[in-house]
Amino acid sequence: MSPTVPFTAADPSEGIALYLKHDETVAFVTGGRVFRPELPKIEVKYMPRSCAIVRPAGGGNLVGSRDFLPVTDSRLDVVCYGSSRLEAESVARECARALKTLTLSKWGHAKLYWARIAGNPNSVIDPETNWPFAVVVTQVMHGIIAA
Repeated sequence: MSPTVPFTAADPSEGIALYLKHDETVAFVTGGRVFRPELPKIEVKYMPRSCAIVRPAGGGNLVGSRDFLPVTDSRLDVVCYGSSRLEAESVARECARALKTLTLSKWGHAKLYWARIAGNPNSVIDPETNWPFAVVVTQVMHGIIAA
């Protein structure tokens, strides 16, 4: 049996999900339902209702590849659901506000420096599920080594 190797690369989606879950207003409007990287199967039967899902969306272009700093920027999507388009937009606006006020901090195993909103919330109806949602696209500067 081989020894277990610990994960050493930071997961910014873990940090952002924990950060959003601990934001008082986001926690209130989502009922504490902030997940990553997808909606848990147990939640499907309660949908559509307010929640947020943090998932990777690429990135890494700002820093990291041109230098030796142990940081990079990642794009993350925060998919915000609601029972209506208005509720989904409201959840998304609160997530965007929280992300915009992020400062240097450690959440889970991720050291987060800042977040920029790269795309303001825009609500639509998911054609497969018929659930209203809005997406907040954010760029997050974070450490590449798990903290």
